[in-house]
Amino acid sequence: MKLQRLVPIAVAAFAAFLCVSCIDLVVSLDPWFDVDDSAIADPRLAGSWCLDDEDGDCSRDERMQFVPGPEESWNVLINGKLRYRVWLGEIDKVRYLNWMFLCEPSRGTADDDCRELDFPLGSHLLTRITLQEDDRIEFRLLEAEPFVDLLEDRGQPLEYGKAETGLVVLADSEALRELVFAHGGQYELWSEETMEMTRLRADRAAGR
Repeated sequence: MKLQRLVPIAVAAFAAFLCVSCIDLVVSLDPWFDVDDSAIADPRLAGSWCLDDEDGDCSRDERMQFVPGPEESWNVLINGKLRYRVWLGEIDKVRYLNWMFLCEPSRGTADDDCRELDFPLGSHLLTRITLQEDDRIEFRLLEAEPFVDLLEDRGQPLEYGKAETGLVVLADSEALRELVFAHGGQYELWSEETMEMTRLRADRAAGR
């Protein structure tokens, strides 16, 4: 399958950023829900966040800055460079974050940032929120092995392609949302380890 050639290095990059190298992740070529209809505008996402740092005191290279993007999305910058576009959505009373892998083209003579990252742009990763507060968000990652079992056990399996770091699902957003609606509550689909984003201490002090 040609898709096998599109090894989603974006998945590996995100996994490395989240410090979960032992997990094979799942990405899709379309958003996991209809972002035009299902995205939620939640101003609490604005600002800078630290990953797995309860003190909210991470370095500039580690912090994720959420700034408003098109419509109800958020652009996420790391060290001043665009890395993700994120939508917050709610399916069957559970909130999810859809992460879209992006990059920032060079604006001058430096090497193009997209070329530097070398991953298929536009891949979407889904995370399930288990706790959302003003200054803290906990979430789990969708894992490949149990997700493949789910796809193959279904009467109408969705098409997907396997890759070294996980798998890529080819279904459209409507089918993906229906899948999450029907099966998103299955605990075994999600990583046992809970990831945590904590608002940057300086933002908390400033009331942002």
